[in-house]
Amino acid sequence: MKRLLALAALAASGLACTSILGLQEPTVDDSIEAGGDAANDAAQDGAPPGDGGTAPIQLLNARVRRIALDDTSVYYTEMFDYVVGKIGKDGTGQIALANGSAVAGYFPNTIALDATDVFWTSVNGIHQCAKAGCGNAPINVIDDNTSNWSPGSIGVDATTIYFVNYDQNQKYSIQKVPKGAANGTVTALVPTANLPCATINHMILDGTYVYFTCDEGPVARASTSSGAVEVLTAPSPPPGADRFVKTASAIYYGQFLEQATIYQMAVAADAAPSPIALTQPYVNGIDVDSNYLYWANVGVTLDNGGGTIARCSLASCSTSVQPLASKIDVPTDLAVDSTSIFWAANGNGDTPNTGVWKMTKPQ
Repeated sequence: MKRLLALAALAASGLACTSILGLQEPTVDDSIEAGGDAANDAAQDGAPPGDGGTAPIQLLNARVRRIALDDTSVYYTEMFDYVVGKIGKDGTGQIALANGSAVAGYFPNTIALDATDVFWTSVNGIHQCAKAGCGNAPINVIDDNTSNWSPGSIGVDATTIYFVNYDQNQKYSIQKVPKGAANGTVTALVPTANLPCATINHMILDGTYVYFTCDEGPVARASTSSGAVEVLTAPSPPPGADRFVKTASAIYYGQFLEQATIYQMAVAADAAPSPIALTQPYVNGIDVDSNYLYWANVGVTLDNGGGTIARCSLASCSTSVQPLASKIDVPTDLAVDSTSIFWAANGNGDTPNTGVWKMTKPQ
């Protein structure tokens, strides 16, 4: 079962490929800064046309699966090297918080933060380590050597870890477990029978709700206090709802499809998802700031060098899609802060242009 879950995770992230294309360093698209006017771009800052003065910088060279940000650092999981670590946003101070399959767990995957600690999932369970380090001895909040939990997406609040579980009967549910103690008692927040769909693709915690997307199309939320589920989408939503981000009033989500669409919907019952960006191949990371929606595409080849980073204005996304960077080696996650765009790249076996990357947001 664990092997099946690991292989399924690879396939769902665009990593199950059979060939490796030529590797090229990520480049900035000509359209940034000057609205596509490369000559004007160069005149503005003296940089070569298309560079925009914001060329991507590689902070870490490794096959990175997921990232999370705080004010100073990028935290990451290396699925195939069994490492969970952090690196400063300026590229300094890299350390491995957990190193080795016996410590980080097999195939460390999703990651979440609170003010003091890092939490991640693996095939072995859920693990917790102080941001400052834990002597390569994280807490195994859930140890799958003594249970049958198979955690996916996670979120943390002041006391609790919430996680999507995929059990040995291939059934999804949403579970919770206390933070900070080894081998904690897991209880069901939303049992399988109460879900509005058969397959949960992604989950985030926001306030007093966990929000989740379903492969069958619904977008829903569950109260963290009662577990009561509310389906937000109108009947018969488009299938394949996957990676998403939430603001106070809207949810933006993509599909992991070759001709994927990015949708916007209100945070309200019976909301109708509206397409805002078409033909975005395999959306595999999405985030938002006060003005723009950002996302990573793996690319139609699902292979090295075909990935892109793009954004659009929240006010007019359907007419303002702006490519930012290309030639990404299988992007697997994306996050933004007030000044920069960060993404993870996993590649398909080679690592020269994988890892954690940073790009200053264009004006």
